[in-house]
Amino acid sequence: MKLPLDAHISPAVATGLASWGGVEAQAMRGWQGGTYLDADDEVILSQAHATGWILVTYDLRTIPPLLRVWSEQGVAHSG
Repeated sequence: MKLPLDAHISPAVATGLASWGGVEAQAMRGWQGGTYLDADDEVILSQAHATGWILVTYDLRTIPPLLRVWSEQGVAHSG
C-alpha cells in the first residue's frame, strides 16, 4: 500500500506507518519531490490515482464535496 499524507498530517506519521512493513507512506512535502505540496485537491487526487497511491487526509471541508462531484461525473480517484 502506498500512501501520500496530506500536508496537515505530521511527517512522523509517515515514518510510523513505514515501520509497519508493506506500507510506503510519505509526507506530502516528500511525495513526488514535494511537487504537490501546495497543489489543489483535484491535482493531488488525480496524481495519486495515476501513480497507484491512496491519499490520506483529514480534510472534511473540501475533499468530500469534490469526491461527490467526481462520483456523479464518473471520475476515478484514489482517496
